Amino acid sequence: MSIIDDIRSLSLLIRDETQSGGNTKERISDILDLIAESLSTKGDALGYKAENIIGVGINGGEEAKIEFEKASPTGFWGSMFLSGDSHGYHDAKLLYEWIKDGKEPPLDYRLSAILLTRDNFKEYMD
Repeated sequence: MSIIDDIRSLSLLIRDETQSGGNTKERISDILDLIAESLSTKGDALGYKAENIIGVGINGGEEAKIEFEKASPTGFWGSMFLSGDSHGYHDAKLLYEWIKDGKEPPLDYRLSAILLTRDNFKEYMD
């Protein structure tokens, strides 16, 4: 699938979701993630230079490590690394307090993360 196909899909999705009253925001986010991934990892093949692309992912997974370990930089610039241990503990604590004490968790909860780049990813990844 090319970047043009991804953009066409986004355009059709916006039209269809708007007409059907669906969850447009969530679906658009999914398509934009695909477009960003396509550009950041295949930018050179599509005619875009790596230095003109800033692709940032979430979760600092194996895909990020693969991109960071490539001999030449790609358009994949960074990834947000989340700590499963600390976030899982905090979430479990909020759920426990809600069930035990009736203390409802906050509706807006933000996670802290570490920005991984080619320069620092080895400090946080095996």
